Amino acid sequence: MNRFKEPGLEEPEPTIIEESTKVGRCESFAWDNMKSKKPRCYFENTSKEELVLEHVMEYERQFKVIYDPMRELLLAP
Repeated sequence: MNRFKEPGLEEPEPTIIEESTKVGRCESFAWDNMKSKKPRCYFENTSKEELVLEHVMEYERQFKVIYDPMRELLLAP
């Protein structure tokens, strides 16, 4: 250890966070609480979105048949 310290470069003291406070904060942000506050479109797909996903999966299947099955398809929405 270096016995000579420059002024103003003291190491900060570690802070202690009580476990009960941390647990309380985590429970307040639980998924159920967040889910009830968010619109349904954040966690459910509409019928149009489901249809688009089906088209994408079919396109991927055809891509693997036509090209090398090991070749990865990159889709960027």
